[in-house]
Order: sequence, then structure tokens, then C-alpha cells
Amino acid sequence: MSSGVYASRVAWEALKPWERYLARVHAASMRYPDAVFCLDAAAAFRSLPIFGEPEEVHVIAPAHATARASAGVRVHLTAEPRSIEEIDGILVTDVADTVVDLARGRHNAVGLAVANAALRANPQLTSASLRAVNEGRASSRWRRHARWPLERAIPTPESPLESVSLAAVEWLGIPPPELQRRFCGPDHTDRVDFWWHATRTAIDVGATAGCVRSGSPRPLTGRGATSSTPPGSRPRSWPRECIPAIHRTPASCMACVRR
Repeated sequence: MSSGVYASRVAWEALKPWERYLARVHAASMRYPDAVFCLDAAAAFRSLPIFGEPEEVHVIAPAHATARASAGVRVHLTAEPRSIEEIDGILVTDVADTVVDLARGRHNAVGLAVANAALRANPQLTSASLRAVNEGRASSRWRRHARWPLERAIPTPESPLESVSLAAVEWLGIPPPELQRRFCGPDHTDRVDFWWHATRTAIDVGATAGCVRSGSPRPLTGRGATSSTPPGSRPRSWPRECIPAIHRTPASCMACVRR
């Protein structure tokens, strides 16, 4: 896992990529108990989205240190002070600085997913406050890059996959959908992630493997006409039509995105 820190091979191989990364971050905290973790490492401690398994654990260098990378740990120098918080005895950058650091240093889709998740998990945080942190930093490096996700950050998406899908919708020139639209029937309420009223089209991101529903919502008849729906499932209240595989949400994407 890290120099001088070991784990059972069987247990290690059973972990998902983002779980392995978090384990590596904890291993680094054992080696560097006074380190301040930042970027993906801080996001992992805060249960913010992690895509795959990042190659390096990121820490901010103390005043006397130098920037370097060694044994999977990258030490960063910065002239910008960061707000620091302690989580279970480990020092990490606060949520706003963590989000802005990732918005500046990662792909815009990743930055949007992290920002949306942070807003959803921290009601006191706002898109405006994140933008203020970004604009208030003395360094302009990647400031403009970070504006795209921070200006679009909202707490409504329920998963990183929904956030990435919203980014793709905009980049493809598709009109923005209404999010988390509810349809009330006589015996249940149905909900979809994305809804376009003009074309009466809805998408359940991930939950239905990228299937598109089209047509008017209508009550169920026959075997499915019941209000007793298993926990976590959604009643099939109206016809659904799967789009071609090239447009469907790949299961491999779902497997590498953590809520």
C-alpha cells in the first residue's frame, strides 16, 4: 500500500478502485501524520466522488519542505493559504478549497461531479461561495478552467454519473433537461432523472442502464398495477424504449464512479 504499510493481498484485491485509493490515503497518513491532504486525497476523506484510482496521494508541503513525488505521494508547494480541517485526526483542506482545487486541476466533468456532490452534502455551501474562493485566489492559474464547473454547480444531481451526463448533454448541444421530475399516478409516484417536456422524453441515468422513456405517463394495468414496489426500485408506469447501445450509459462507467 505504502512504504512500510502492508495489507492482505486477498483483502486488497477485493477492494474497488476508489476504495483502494482511500486505503492508500490512510496508509500515507500513517507515514506522514502531520501532513495536510488535498485534491483527490481530501475528496476521498470527505466521501466526495473519486473516479477510478488516482495514481498519487496529494499533500501540501510544510513551509520547510520541497515539492516532490515519492512512493505514490506527491507533495505540493503553494503560496496560497488553505483552510484546514481535521477529520478523524487527519488534516485535510476544507470542502470549498478541495472543490476549487479539483475544479482547477481536473477535467471539467470531474470538477462538476465533485462540486455538485459537495453542494448536496453541505447545505451551507453554495455555488456562489465556491466561485468566490476561486476568484479570490491570488494565483490565476487554471482559474478560468474552474469557472465552467463552478458556475454550473447545483445540488440536485443524485450521483456523479448524473453530473457527468449533464456535462455531456451540454457539450452535445442538447437543451438542458428538467431534473428529478416526478409523475403522480393514482397508486404511486414515478420519478425520472432527466425530463425534456418538448419531446416528452425522459432518461433514468444509471438506474435503468441508460434507457430512455418516451410517451405520456399512464397508470399501470394488469400485473404491475400495484403500489407495493420493492424498496429502491421504480414502478414501470409508462412505456420505455431503449436507445442504441452506443448511446446507452455503459455499465463500465457506473463501476468506476463512487457516490
